Amino acid sequence: MSGEISYELGAYSRIYSLFSPKQRRKDDYEKTFSPPHGERVIADLRGLTMPHRSQFDSNPFVMARNVGRNDVWVHIRLCLEWNDEKLAAIAAEADRQKREEAIK
Repeated sequence: MSGEISYELGAYSRIYSLFSPKQRRKDDYEKTFSPPHGERVIADLRGLTMPHRSQFDSNPFVMARNVGRNDVWVHIRLCLEWNDEKLAAIAAEADRQKREEAIK
């Protein structure tokens, strides 16, 4: 079945199958993290993964958790091919919207 095009799934799947796996993954991540919900998730993950803090901790288990969390952030950033500044701007916008909603 490798190399064959499934005509049962329609034209979309035929076109989509032409993209490389890397492009498909990027498209999937962009759809997942698209506004408005995706921005809020990015903001939440940024707070959880602590991308701009040291992962060091004297407790090796805590440090391992911190490194793992940071790896998630790096993976998302690499899949989206976004730099940290773009992700930070998206997270900041989501935080701003959250504050505005809290005021209402």
